[in-house]
Amino acid sequence: MFDEKTGEVLPDAPPSMSESIKDIATALAKAQGEMDNATLNKVNPHYNSKYADLAAIRDATIPHLAKNGIAIMQYTRMNGDLTLCTRMMHSSGQWIESTYPLQIDKPQAMGSQITYARRYCWSAMCGIAADEDDDAEAAQGQKTTTRKTTEVKRGTTKASGAKAEVSAPAKAGLIPVPQPENGENMAAIWKVWSTTLADKIAAATSADEIDVWIQENDACLGSLKKFSATGATWESELRERASARHKFFSEPPVAMAG
Repeated sequence: MFDEKTGEVLPDAPPSMSESIKDIATALAKAQGEMDNATLNKVNPHYNSKYADLAAIRDATIPHLAKNGIAIMQYTRMNGDLTLCTRMMHSSGQWIESTYPLQIDKPQAMGSQITYARRYCWSAMCGIAADEDDDAEAAQGQKTTTRKTTEVKRGTTKASGAKAEVSAPAKAGLIPVPQPENGENMAAIWKVWSTTLADKIAAATSADEIDVWIQENDACLGSLKKFSATGATWESELRERASARHKFFSEPPVAMAG
């Protein structure tokens, strides 16, 4: 495998399943026929939606998987990037694996990120629902997202004068990174995107809200970091701002003497 831009030789991706999956597929089909969806025992206050935590997902799946000779193991792997691996293993020795990209961050942020990834990967591999279906509203950041309907419009590309546009949801969520159009350059779009996220972090009213902004936009922050040296600086500054604001909300105020 080669990087199309640099020509660099990339390491081969690890296999995602054993040579044969006949036995594990048969066993998984039986297990899925016995499973119910996980109990939605938690509430996301930012979207007012219910979801199942990791323990509820485990309770809904492990008895049926074990009954049919299937075990699940989750672990992290460094193969150029940090990845969460979820491997489903059968007593026959056959296995199926899925991977989820992670961003290297401070331990507390990484712990939250890994738990989030574990929930989604585990439930997806078992084929159960573990949250309310919002018709991708949270992923898009708003009910209707189009490139020309934006909440924040800032900046211009010097090369062409074309406006860079970025859509941001009213509540904490994903801020999509649009593809360049009509002569826009990606650097200008990233600059506007970074400014938009910085504004959202500054306007946040709680530590939980900041956590959601960073968690939902974590993959975009990773892409920003890889985009260029300037992008890496913006990414670092955004995380530092989020950390500082989080600390402001999390630490109790210091009492005045006297």
